[in-house]
Amino acid sequence: MNERFQRGEGTGRVMKPRLKSSPRPALIVLGLGAMVLLFFGVYELYSFLLTWDDLAISSVEIRCPDPAVKARIEAVLAGTSWGNILVLDAAKVKARVEACPWVAASRVRKIFPSTLRVEAAPRRPAAILEQGAPFLIARDNVVLGPAAPDDALRLPRLVDESRFAADREDKLALALACLAALGPDLRERAEIVDLTDPGDLVLTFRGDPTRLKLGGELFFERAGAWLKNKDRWIESFGAMEYVDLRFSDRTIFKPALPAPAQAPGLAVSPETAPVLGTPRPAEAALPPKEQR
Repeated sequence: MNERFQRGEGTGRVMKPRLKSSPRPALIVLGLGAMVLLFFGVYELYSFLLTWDDLAISSVEIRCPDPAVKARIEAVLAGTSWGNILVLDAAKVKARVEACPWVAASRVRKIFPSTLRVEAAPRRPAAILEQGAPFLIARDNVVLGPAAPDDALRLPRLVDESRFAADREDKLALALACLAALGPDLRERAEIVDLTDPGDLVLTFRGDPTRLKLGGELFFERAGAWLKNKDRWIESFGAMEYVDLRFSDRTIFKPALPAPAQAPGLAVSPETAPVLGTPRPAEAALPPKEQR
């Protein structure tokens, strides 16, 4: 059981390594010839495909949910000599399409054998920028083009007494942030966004001449406070030239008409009913806790 394995007695046979035979010259020549024929065949096939009429782009499909933007893309691509689908640079076509300010993003696809498909997402105008001539501006601050007269019936106007000569980008960013915060319902009712004071945005709704001072934040809450209390405030105090909603503990307003000499200064709060205060100038107000 414990015996060791021992090599058997006698001389063993030693295997000598064999040298592999070198490839014959004829086989080398044959292999090289086959490779040359293969590359030549691929080259001829590629050359044929580049000149094959069946691979020349014959139709361009443009898909866009906005018919007006689709028409603009068709005008941009009109008259283009497309050539063979294999050599067409889709990235260049995409760049041409997105150079149109009305296109937010696009996708260009080659549909073999001879169709080019362009899918585009349109930009929507968010407001009218009144900087000299009125222009349409999108939500990403891209100027789309001249505004038509009837655009003012459905879009808010962005105005500035200096015509945006200073702080243009900051003012536009503030206006677009306000419109986004208002939501679709209030945004449709907005008529004028006054950005004369960079830190104090003033909003006016359609059919309502009262100017709302909203500051630089909480646009939805402050505009909503006015809409919630508007009828009650006007019934109590009459028409208002502007209402300052920037403060959490009080609301300041200026009457649209000169107040009677005996009328006291007024202060109102969105959370509580307006209360008469001590006589003060028409444009000033005291916090509710100081009124007696």
